[in-house]
Amino acid sequence: MYRVTAVALLVWQGMVVAQTNTLAVSPGTLSFNVPAGGPVPVPQTIGVTSDGAMGLNFTVAVTGGWLLVGPTSGTTPANLSVAVNPAGLTPGTYTGTVIITSAGASNSPVTIGVTLVVTAAASTPSIDIVVNAGSFQPTAAAPGEIITGDTRVLFDGIPAPMIYASATQVNAIVPYEIAGRAITNVQVEFRGLRSPALVLRVVDAAPAIFTVAGSGVGQGAILNQDFSVNGALNPAVEGSIVQIFATGAGQTRPGGTTGLVTSANGLDLRVPVQRVSVRIGGQAAEVLYAGSAPGLVAGVIQINARVPQAARSGVAQAIVDAPVVLTIGDVASQAGVTIAVRYGPPTGP
Repeated sequence: MYRVTAVALLVWQGMVVAQTNTLAVSPGTLSFNVPAGGPVPVPQTIGVTSDGAMGLNFTVAVTGGWLLVGPTSGTTPANLSVAVNPAGLTPGTYTGTVIITSAGASNSPVTIGVTLVVTAAASTPSIDIVVNAGSFQPTAAAPGEIITGDTRVLFDGIPAPMIYASATQVNAIVPYEIAGRAITNVQVEFRGLRSPALVLRVVDAAPAIFTVAGSGVGQGAILNQDFSVNGALNPAVEGSIVQIFATGAGQTRPGGTTGLVTSANGLDLRVPVQRVSVRIGGQAAEVLYAGSAPGLVAGVIQINARVPQAARSGVAQAIVDAPVVLTIGDVASQAGVTIAVRYGPPTGP
């Protein structure tokens, strides 16, 4: 904060009285930071006040062609809006000043230093591939499908709900608003810079089963009838009911709500418009429920299916990694997903 003292002489009943009026500015310095070619920074404010009985008139000027201020004159108290125009500036550090002059001030002018740092422009993001977050295979866009991309994702300008983000990957949910369209333009955005659009087909369904390893193959993300995690050391028993978690079911009934987290009480459950079927170990499994997964975001589908009795039942017990395939409409999920099943009679007494 800088202070400029103005002294006025008043004559009262033959006496000379000195009156002090102080000009104050806050803050005393300003700084701006912007990437080359990036958006203009938000203007900052300088407060100009005086502590005497009378306000001080002042004028304002700047040095630096990229520096802007307004108003250029006034009477205290007042606020000045300071802005920068980085257009055409190459990366580097630029300095300028805001100069406030008060006509009667003995220490006028007051200067406020302004620094502008222009950083190298961020590289424009690009989309190399869009894959289904369940199968990790290239995919078209099905409403509600959870996909994996490279940063913030927009479909026809509609922001997709984000699930995960890192420097190289984001997981997002295809907005239900694109249902019924033939194609959608997908863009990624990083720090305000958008990539060129990638055109994807819009399909009714693109099912994929989530896997424990997150690789799209191997042990499926499946719970046994007792809600324990299915696996080689904890297989499902033939005839029992398992819960399979997947994505890519497409539009639902009632219509899907982008970004909705399904309530745990199940009062807002939605079911796929397309027919759902499951095969386990090559046999058709009875589907008891297919729809929203309570407590999870819309786009995750839960299928409750009964593990079919195998033709080998009644012989020696065996634990098998049985292939599991989910079909929605006429589209099947990825190959290579398994469920651990214990076939044959239980051992022991």
